Amino acid sequence: MNYSKKNKTKKNKTIKRKNPSNKYKVNIVNAFTDMLNLVKLHPWKIQSSIKQKANDELYNNLHLHTNIFLKTVLGENEKNIKKIHKQSMVLQDKNNEDIKSKIYEFRNLLKSMNKQFSLKKDGILLDQRDKVLIHVNQFLYLLAFDK
Repeated sequence: MNYSKKNKTKKNKTIKRKNPSNKYKVNIVNAFTDMLNLVKLHPWKIQSSIKQKANDELYNNLHLHTNIFLKTVLGENEKNIKKIHKQSMVLQDKNNEDIKSKIYEFRNLLKSMNKQFSLKKDGILLDQRDKVLIHVNQFLYLLAFDK
């Protein structure tokens, strides 16, 4: 009697992700603050009132979703983050290429959050991240008209 061998397949192991560290949260807060300041201060360089109005509307939407995102990341119990070191960003000397590079860095930070947060556990957080990402892409689109 010949018995066939059963194929023993390895079961998929789930990757357990740790909660983001305080240092990572500080980096997130600093990046979001820089982005909000950049979007808020950018209309000062624009002469067109229509573009300024569009930028202000975009800033209000971005600010709203940023607040929701940061409250979700920090949680209700962690209202104060230790060791936030903030350097003010000077916009006067920045041209559109410098601004675009800052925005692309911020966008890459947002995209890389998939590695830090679980889709099942932090689905609401990643949903808010996607809403912020939409507004960042809209700002990049508005920058395309500045020449």
